[in-house]
Amino acid sequence: MRPPSRTKPIKGAKKELPPERGKVPVAAAIAASPPVIDIAETDDGSDSEDESSRPPSTSSSSRFSQKRKLPGGQKKASAVWQYYTEDAETGTSTCKSCSHEAKPAGNTGNAVSHLKNRHPDAFAKYEEQEKLRKDLKKKKQDKPATGIAMIQSKLKFESSNPYEQGSLRYRTILRERALWVLRTTATPSLCANPATQRAFVKHDPRSPAFGRKALNTEMDKVYEQKLGNMKAELCRATKISLSTDIWTKRGMSESKLAVTVRMYDHPTKTMRRMTLACRTFPSPHSAARLFKLTMEILAGWEIPSYKISAVVTDNVEDLVQSNSPVNPDESEEEEALLSVVSVEMEDANTQQEVNEYMRFEGECETEFDGRIKRHSCTIHRLQTAVRAFEKNEKLKPIIKKARIIVKTFRMSHVTTGELLKATGLTLIADVSARWNSTLLFLRRLDEVREPVEEIMARRLKIPGLTPGEWLIIKFIIRLLEKFNTVTDKLSADKEATIHRVHFYTNGLVRHLESVRDALLKLDFSSFHIENPFEGVILAMDSELSRVLGYVIDDCNSKFDAVYIASTFLHKKLRLTLPQRLSSLASRWLSLKNIEWYEEPTQGTLLESTALNANSSPDGIDDLDFFIDASSEVTQQKSPFDLEVQTYVSLPVGSDDNVEDNPEVFWIQNADKFPLLSRLALDILAIPTASSAPERVFSIASAATMGKGNRLAGHNLERKILCLRNSEYLSDLDD
Repeated sequence: MRPPSRTKPIKGAKKELPPERGKVPVAAAIAASPPVIDIAETDDGSDSEDESSRPPSTSSSSRFSQKRKLPGGQKKASAVWQYYTEDAETGTSTCKSCSHEAKPAGNTGNAVSHLKNRHPDAFAKYEEQEKLRKDLKKKKQDKPATGIAMIQSKLKFESSNPYEQGSLRYRTILRERALWVLRTTATPSLCANPATQRAFVKHDPRSPAFGRKALNTEMDKVYEQKLGNMKAELCRATKISLSTDIWTKRGMSESKLAVTVRMYDHPTKTMRRMTLACRTFPSPHSAARLFKLTMEILAGWEIPSYKISAVVTDNVEDLVQSNSPVNPDESEEEEALLSVVSVEMEDANTQQEVNEYMRFEGECETEFDGRIKRHSCTIHRLQTAVRAFEKNEKLKPIIKKARIIVKTFRMSHVTTGELLKATGLTLIADVSARWNSTLLFLRRLDEVREPVEEIMARRLKIPGLTPGEWLIIKFIIRLLEKFNTVTDKLSADKEATIHRVHFYTNGLVRHLESVRDALLKLDFSSFHIENPFEGVILAMDSELSRVLGYVIDDCNSKFDAVYIASTFLHKKLRLTLPQRLSSLASRWLSLKNIEWYEEPTQGTLLESTALNANSSPDGIDDLDFFIDASSEVTQQKSPFDLEVQTYVSLPVGSDDNVEDNPEVFWIQNADKFPLLSRLALDILAIPTASSAPERVFSIASAATMGKGNRLAGHNLERKILCLRNSEYLSDLDD
């Protein structure tokens, strides 16, 4: 309430003398102060007390001191009050040294002035104490608040003030979101989902909410930077090897051609792997279209054809499937049932696949000949040898009988449950899409033979296998197991495999001989059956020589020296080569070094033509004469030949293993063999199978399932290339 104005003095009134300086009479102070009005009211709005019962009013300074009081007494923040004694009844403070009364009691200035004028020693102590008090107060104010209320207010402020668009933090978060989508199977719509946005805000309250358009724009920017990083890597490489394969989406709605790269980066001494494309491949799937699209992909990456050391193709299985009716809703059980019912149709498809394979191989040789060195997928050639086993008429009834047992078991929950309880395993269905399906389901059936026979005797009314048939199944498993092991070894993508082809192919030939010798020692008449393997071993051996004879037979018209040369580059496996093939491999390496890295002379061109020509078997004598003559005439060896000679003289230690990756040896000894290691690593980078494109298709199949079934074209290729080449994605700092 506003205090009443002062009244003017009355004329003629007696003028009082002014009091002494620093002293004001209490009566005069009370009289001069305006009255204090109590505004406290009762619930009914009337005054709680009469005016007569109110306490006398106090001065303004007295009211100020009352505001500083707490229930425990006067609030004395200043250190000056340590030198005064408070009298609560009179409202005064008395100096402890001279009994001087400080009026009003809450006036710190008067108290300090008294100490300064009358007690200098006490005033000096007061100043020290006051300085310490103020310093302590300042430290408390500077300390950050940790209360829950302060944290909540901070979060509320940050959530309502997101990072400014264009700022470094804004661009960093946007880049990280784009990288998260590109490196995982997440989609831009998932990133823009409100629930996902709330999760992001939990981590950073100032995190902005990005829409699909902003994310796609940033993803395209990151994708273009990734392509630039990959192009720089490809430009730096001396030689590049390719793998190609065709994949058809479920439902035959679209076909894709995948192209992968394996190369050695000499500056960083690292073997690199890349996925260059997952491009739409229109029908018909011919060798001419394959070559044309492959060249278009290489042109898009600015890769000249002379940099390509070799390209591996494997597309025949897809060609056969693309011409066959497929039900996309067909289950694994239905596939197993069809494999039992329509055996004749399966045999026809097998023969069709073999015929298509040979036709396609001839077309590829015509298209790629003289332009890019092409290798056929070694694993697919091994599968054609296994197909010869499946066509045997004596083994078909036994395999069909085993298929019926497996199918019947898998269709019964009771028998499957009992088998699972007894062994912890279930039977594997035979699926014709897998080349090793026969081996897998027979191996599992033989593994749980005793529980299966016991459950069949109690639960199933189907004929079981006789002891002789179980013996035949064991030999089928033994026969196919080696092919399965070789397939797994050659499917490796992170290490060299081409050096194993010659060694494993010879091993398969010896394996067929050992199985045949073991079968001759058995008396099948004691089981009242004939030997069903008489023609099988011979047919598989013949097929193996037909499809892989160019690897192991130097008299073959299509003999390719790259396989013995790569075997020669393995420190332990080179001992398996005869002296004749070792000499041929070393000379081939010398000519290849000139062809790839040096300017060839007229003489070396003629030698290279003689080594790589598809000559008749009679020309091998001329080749021997050429090797012997060159060794006699050439007295001065080149630096490359000296490195080869030094490498051959290296002893093989006990730590050297057949399964060692030769790339590790050549990377570690690059300084010792600068010329030979460069050629060795470029040759060992050549794959033997299309395993890398198959892994690309696994990612593509997972990305196009469910709600992603419409992912296609540029978006699908961008997703696959980012998932497969994630090490080339750049952060904002890069």
